[in-house]
Amino acid sequence: MAGQVTHESQHDSRCLAKHPAAVETVFSGLVCKRLICQLFQAFSQQNLYADKRIIGINAQLEMKSPATEQHQEKPTAQKKRRLRLALVSCGLGNVHRGFEVSTLRWYDALKQHPDLDVRLFRGGKHPEGHLVWNIPRDWVLNSPLAIFRPINRRRYWEFCYGVEMVSFGLFFWPDLFKFRPDIIWTKEVPFGYFLPFYRAALCLRSKIIFANGGAFRPSTYKDFDYIQHLTQESYEEALEFGISPEKMEVLTNTITFHEPSTSREQIRTELGYAEKDWVIICVSAWNAYHKRIDYLIDEIASIDDPSVKLLLCGHPDAETGVLKQRAEQKLGNRVQWKTVSDEKVHAYMKASDTLVLASTEECLGNCVAEAVMAGLPVITHSHTASRYILGTSQCEWMVDLTQSGAVRQRVLELRGDKGARDRVKLAQPRVTECFSAQSLVPKFYDMAVRLRG
Repeated sequence: MAGQVTHESQHDSRCLAKHPAAVETVFSGLVCKRLICQLFQAFSQQNLYADKRIIGINAQLEMKSPATEQHQEKPTAQKKRRLRLALVSCGLGNVHRGFEVSTLRWYDALKQHPDLDVRLFRGGKHPEGHLVWNIPRDWVLNSPLAIFRPINRRRYWEFCYGVEMVSFGLFFWPDLFKFRPDIIWTKEVPFGYFLPFYRAALCLRSKIIFANGGAFRPSTYKDFDYIQHLTQESYEEALEFGISPEKMEVLTNTITFHEPSTSREQIRTELGYAEKDWVIICVSAWNAYHKRIDYLIDEIASIDDPSVKLLLCGHPDAETGVLKQRAEQKLGNRVQWKTVSDEKVHAYMKASDTLVLASTEECLGNCVAEAVMAGLPVITHSHTASRYILGTSQCEWMVDLTQSGAVRQRVLELRGDKGARDRVKLAQPRVTECFSAQSLVPKFYDMAVRLRG
């Protein structure tokens, strides 16, 4: 084993020393290119010197007396090396949104597998994983550059997110070189575009899995080694585009529902709700361009009943300030904004009366699946996510949310429907199994092993 490790490290260091041009290409604009190449070459020489010392030590260890050899048992089989898997989330620890939450859930599920050596690489403070320096999107969002926010709030938020990903990507290479993963998994672009360049520059043999969690078009991810689709419709779109079925498969997110330790009444009391209140929960980012929080605020405000309350669980966005002003004017104290952990979100679901996801386009709305697991009636548009989760193209939980008054009408119907929760529970077994870590982790492992070869 020692000889093998020495040979591998010797090969790696020589590859770096022979490819200064590739290294310059990746890191140009970051620091002086010549300095970078000199550092790599110096590091390579140190590795080679260390390798020679290791070889000498190994030779001494192999000199054994005949008596020792007689009593030493010969190994029957070489120990199997675990597959090295890198899970990357640029925003994990900076924000608490879909990409970050789903990446952390995969890490929690996969790290239990005995044949996987899983490393989590994150951009913010979190008890799990390895921190990679970056410029957090929220820092840019609230910086003096915010004077440009009113021009186009969506584009400004995308710019802030892009700064986070690019800065993360520029400083990710040392961790990548040190860990040398067999598989690199990510949901994010343009960050993902750094990985093929690093693979070439650092002489890695890593394969790249892109999980299409953002409803990206096939032209965005066609060049990655393998594509993990979260829904069947996303997979079919890629097939129509011309991507080979051999380089992709459908494997959705893993979701574990955390049953609260306190009662529904206690949680409602904690939130300040009375027994007669009808609580509508929405779990999403606080924006109008995608999650349509403005539409939801207007719909709840149209219900002339102070006991109908709105609970918004999510993370601030470029439009959040404007939305909070709108909610204050139209709903007053009928609305609450909460940024909390998964466990708290699930507890709040148990304390609520219905969930509304107001977006008209979703790749995979995790909150819909979580609501079903909680036995909570849902109001959602018919889109890729709801059709996949609910297992049908149309049902009573899907409403045309492009229409004004749609949420208002459905909320009033559900308030008088005593059997709604019982009907939701009929879908619980299928949804729970679909997103179960027990069923998804073996499939993920098989996917990684096939790709590694």
